[in-house]
This record gives sequence, structure tokens and C-alpha cells, in this order.
Amino acid sequence: MSEALDAAVARHRAGDVEGARRLARAALDHSPNDSALLHFLGMVEQRAGQSATAQALFERAVAADPGYAPALVSLARLLAQAEDWPGLARLGQRAPPGALGDEFLGLRARALNQTGEH
Repeated sequence: MSEALDAAVARHRAGDVEGARRLARAALDHSPNDSALLHFLGMVEQRAGQSATAQALFERAVAADPGYAPALVSLARLLAQAEDWPGLARLGQRAPPGALGDEFLGLRARALNQTGEH
């Protein structure tokens, strides 16, 4: 992790959600394509009930690094929770290895079944 992400995570763990948001947003000004930072901020926003903001951040993280499994799976989970089956079905990224890949493939298969796109 970067120093900025470490600091934001520490603030969040200490219960300072707004401080974590501020640090993460400021760090994104300097590193707008940092997939880990985008993912962290997306998680913070999702937990705060800001699903649209979280989705946009997850999408940016995946665009910046299509192989960054945490962001891809977080995006897939969010789309599944919203029952956005077409959006989830359109995620054509290769599944990451391991348990995250299994979860991604399961969510995507559910979406493909829902949309009839076997």
C-alpha cells in the first residue's frame, strides 16, 4: 500500500470516516489511477450508502487496472446487490485467481442466467 492509502486506512480504522475520505480524495488528486486507493474509497462510500459513487469508483479502479481483483469483485457484488444483471453480465474481465475469481464467476453466471445470455 502507498503511504496515503495507509494513512486513510488508519483513519478509517480509528473511526474517522470523514478523515479517511479526505485523505483518500486528496491522494487521488496526485494519483488518479491508483486502483487500490480508488477501491478503498469505493468501499468507504458503499458503507456510507453512496452506491452510485462507490460504483463509479470501482469502475475507475477496474479501468485503471483490470487485473485488480478486489475492485472487480466489489463492483460485481455491488451490481448484484442492485440486481443490475445486464451491467454485471457486461463485465467481460478475466476472472482473477482463487476465491475472488470463483465469487466473480458465480456472480457473473447468475447475471448471464438472469439476462438469458448463456
